[in-house]
Order: sequence, then structure tokens, then C-alpha cells
Amino acid sequence: MLRKGVWRASHGCLVSSVLTQLEEGSEQQGTAPPGREARRPFLKALSALNTKHQTLNTALPILAGPTAVGKTALSLEWAEANDAEIVSCDSRQVYRELTIGTAKPSPAEQARVPHHFIDERSVSEPLSAGRFEALALERIRAIQARGRNVLVTGGSTLYVHALLEGLADIPAVDPAIRPRLVRRLETEGADALYAELQRADPAFAETLDPTKSQRLLRGLE
Repeated sequence: MLRKGVWRASHGCLVSSVLTQLEEGSEQQGTAPPGREARRPFLKALSALNTKHQTLNTALPILAGPTAVGKTALSLEWAEANDAEIVSCDSRQVYRELTIGTAKPSPAEQARVPHHFIDERSVSEPLSAGRFEALALERIRAIQARGRNVLVTGGSTLYVHALLEGLADIPAVDPAIRPRLVRRLETEGADALYAELQRADPAFAETLDPTKSQRLLRGLE
């Protein structure tokens, strides 16, 4: 199924996205990604958005969907045909050490088209969604300044949301706080930390699944 939508991004740009939701059947084990003929309607939809972007005040094509459904083949075909560079919105592919279950483009595939935010960091250098938003906007402007098109691809909803909508402007967190919270999580457990968050910020705590430790720690930060 192909879904097309338009968002008014907080950055002031109009972002048109082509979201490919190919998971119906494609996520089943042993099912091959779509072939060239099956990719045709998606390529046509992406091409309808193709312009030589000079500023972020123009439409940007977004290709999004779950892992291993054929986004890489589709993105390479479109990027090669439209003089585009690919900006990845994947929170795992950005880390060099994460090679299992991430379905990164192979070195040969990356050689065909310039890719951004693939294997650019170590897991010891976390990349928050907010920081990704700022870096991705810089990268997109630089690509456009070279007179090339941009294709944004992704599988991380928060990264895509950050790029399209922006994130709340929250104060910087003391980097010493997170290690202390991680130690407390290991020794006291998630239930104890969740109870503390309920006392400190009951409205935010109500939105959380207590088993999701990253959001729990972020709330306490």
C-alpha cells in the first residue's frame, strides 16, 4: 500500500512524503523484496515530487517503511535516475558496530549513490533525535547547495518526526545524570524509577510503558 501525505514542518518548509508501507506480506519470513515491476508505482510517486531543491521551502521526498521490505533497491534506483543523495533517518544504521538486523546498504550499494548517516558514529557517541534533526537539516542544505536532489529514507519514526516536525525545545541535560540513572536502574529496577517519575511528573509518567527504559531515563533526566 502506498500512502502520500503532506506536513507543514516547524522549520517552515513544506515536506511532501511518500511512505511505502510494504509490510503486508513482505515482512513474512522468506518473502523477497519487491522486484522492479512491483517498484514501478513507488518510483512514479517519488518522481512526481522530484524538483531541483534550492531551499528547504520545497518538497522533499521521504521513503519510509519497516526493515527489509525493499527500500534500499527502490531508493538507489530513484536516486540514480534523479541525481540525488540519500539521507538516512535510521537510528541504528548510523552506528558502525550495529551490523546485525539493521539491513544497511552494502559497500557496493553505498558506492553507487552518496549516503549520509550510515556508519558515521560509534555506539559510544550517541546521536539523539534532536541532534539528528539539526545535523540532517545542515546536510540537506549542503546537498541542495551542490545542486543535487535529496531523498530521505528511514525506518526510525522518531528521527523522521524530528526532521519533519521538529522537537520540543528542552534545556540541555547534565551528562553526569544519565550514568547515575543507569546505575540506579540496574540496582533498584525500573519499577522504583517509574514510581519516582510518577511523583515528579505524573502527566509524563502516564504516557510511558514502565518497561521502556530509555524513555523512563529520559523522563527522569
